[in-house]
Amino acid sequence: MAFAAAPPELKLSQEGDQYTIPLGFFEGEREPMELRGSAAEASFNLPVSPRLHIHDAALDFTYTNSISLIPRSLLAVTLDKRILAQYPLKASMPDNTALVSLPAKNLFPGYRALGFRAAQHYTDDCEDGFAPELFTQIDRSQSVLRIKATPAPIQTSLARLGDVFDSRLWIKQFAVNIVAAEQSASSELLEAASLSAQGVALRLDFVPMRVSFSYAKRAEANQQGMPKVTPSSVKTNFPGFSPPPGNEDVILVGTKESLTPYLAESTLKRINSGYIGIFQADNQPSRAILVISGTNAAEVKKAAGFFSLRDMAFPERSEVTIEDLRLPENYQRAMNSVCPHKGCIYFSEFGFRNTTMRGMYPKPAELTFWAFPQMFGPQQLDFNARINFAYGAGFDKKSALNVILNGQFVQAIHLGNIAGEQFRGASIKIPVAALQDGRNVLSFLPTMIGLGQGGRCVPIFTEHLFVSILENSTIELPPMDGFMRLPDLNLFSRAGLPYTLKSDAYGSKLLLLDNSEPTLSAALTLLGKLAQVTEKTLTGIQLFSDQTTANDVRHLLVVGAVPNLNAEFKNRVSAFIPKRHWQTIQLGAYPEGIQAAADAWWARLLSWLKNPNEGLLQQTKARPASAEAQIIEGLGLSSAAIQFHANGDRNLITLFTAADAEKLQSGMERLVRHETWAELQGNGMLWDPSGEAVSHSFPDRHVYVGNIPQSARVSLFLSDRSWLTVALAGLIILLLGAVTWVILRRRAKRLGVS
Repeated sequence: MAFAAAPPELKLSQEGDQYTIPLGFFEGEREPMELRGSAAEASFNLPVSPRLHIHDAALDFTYTNSISLIPRSLLAVTLDKRILAQYPLKASMPDNTALVSLPAKNLFPGYRALGFRAAQHYTDDCEDGFAPELFTQIDRSQSVLRIKATPAPIQTSLARLGDVFDSRLWIKQFAVNIVAAEQSASSELLEAASLSAQGVALRLDFVPMRVSFSYAKRAEANQQGMPKVTPSSVKTNFPGFSPPPGNEDVILVGTKESLTPYLAESTLKRINSGYIGIFQADNQPSRAILVISGTNAAEVKKAAGFFSLRDMAFPERSEVTIEDLRLPENYQRAMNSVCPHKGCIYFSEFGFRNTTMRGMYPKPAELTFWAFPQMFGPQQLDFNARINFAYGAGFDKKSALNVILNGQFVQAIHLGNIAGEQFRGASIKIPVAALQDGRNVLSFLPTMIGLGQGGRCVPIFTEHLFVSILENSTIELPPMDGFMRLPDLNLFSRAGLPYTLKSDAYGSKLLLLDNSEPTLSAALTLLGKLAQVTEKTLTGIQLFSDQTTANDVRHLLVVGAVPNLNAEFKNRVSAFIPKRHWQTIQLGAYPEGIQAAADAWWARLLSWLKNPNEGLLQQTKARPASAEAQIIEGLGLSSAAIQFHANGDRNLITLFTAADAEKLQSGMERLVRHETWAELQGNGMLWDPSGEAVSHSFPDRHVYVGNIPQSARVSLFLSDRSWLTVALAGLIILLLGAVTWVILRRRAKRLGVS
């Protein structure tokens, strides 16, 4: 598979307290912002975190306007809809730059709407407000915000943890240090670290997170040769603790006994059960240290579990004691309602929300769902979606709601009622053949044309052009009661499946190939990402490090460097591992020869038995000509994700590996970023240190697991058992031959023919 070079990443730069941020950084969008028509407006949300104190801010932007504009045209810059500055749009000067001061007092925490409004005209008499020459472009990559900001002291309140682990910070990836007080952490303490990482990740919403795991270190003597600081000699929160270098926040995990060398005596006295406390780091008030502790490992895990529940209310205080916490096990995701049609799923179950599209050039409403053609029986050519929508009055008869699946037109719904209309259950037939394996996008793109067509001195009105798609629309897919086609890294990246079949990941385990700090950092980073994907705490997943006990785990995650794989485990790995199998690719087919002809004949017969709707003579499947390669040099700087079955397809294993633990840690930090995570597909992927996917592999066969739809059960059963299909074909031929012989013999006797 060939990969196009990705455009340069929009990066924030920082020198001291000066930030330079491209406008496209916040939306991940490099293309220019378009302002079209006589009255155009566009804005984006500028996140402002309470962890930063803004002293000064300015917008330095670049724009290009049409050369057809007349002097009445102008461009305004707005902040929360308040006009800050206005600039004339001149045909003689289409390319411009401008610098606008943003009042720092108005950049208070939250999301501030920074936008542009354009009044654009090409004539003073009888103007078409949507003439194509009315445009201005704002360059998102060249336009930047220049902000002077310093770190603000954190608020030591557990009720405001969302302001500490804050998605509004101007970062592409949030970094957190998880420090274990024990030098050899038990499985319960490792699971407490896992829950702590997930608690941070869930509070960050969609912002990727990287974890640096380490073991606690004692504070050293100062430069003047003073003795080591002890808990009894200095009145600080962490007199004996030396935080990891840098400014990243710290989560300190350990029992009361193990934390004794690091915490102040006053804090230790308050640890009598599960304990959570948030503090400013000594001498670094803008750096948070969260302490998760208890009198034993079970209480530490209980406190971490409480912290991991994002929606659990904390009191307005810096410390809290958890007396008891009961977490359910082995539970499914709760459904909000019951769909009235068989096999249907509400759009809202896929995260779709009520969406209103307005004007002549709206962005489409999109439903993203997971599916593949084999979910349906071979006789089923299409499936239905029922759309609940409404549109406004005064639409021209040429208006339509276009339905597009994965960029391909599927169907249109006519918007022909001049009085407007509300539809309930408008049926759309979607071809099964148009589905992609894995992620599918169903788009609703309206063509909205007003009744008045304009003309000389006749304006075109667009304020009435509305189309709304409701979240209680449905799509009919086979029951997803665990029915999956594996291996599939795309399914894993989108929903964490099959490891999250139970909402708490009950029954899934994560195998650590070693207990080094880089390997643990990679594992905790991965678990944080899975928590964000599922939007739930994975309290049921277990961490362990004994490879000999991995054979009986049905759904297993493995994190570790290649040298730490034992011999038995290596023999089960089928792709992307040095000195094993690298990749098999099909180069063509064998079109000639007796054997090839026989293979093609049997292939046609097998294919016809699986899909009798097609004629036997139309079935063609030549014997593939493939190349297979092995390598001995290793993965080099690349990291790998590999998914495969073991133990006769009973167990699914997803392995994340690299040449050594340090490369694995850095590779995992890149993998969990949006652009790399979205590239996971097939059964294997390699990515380079920059996060660019450099190679994929795809399995030559899949395993179907779970409650398979009745309509597809037979075809899927036979698809992996060609020998049985051949046997059935032979038996059918023999039976047909025998029946034909019997019929002919009886007819011959009646005619008196011997």
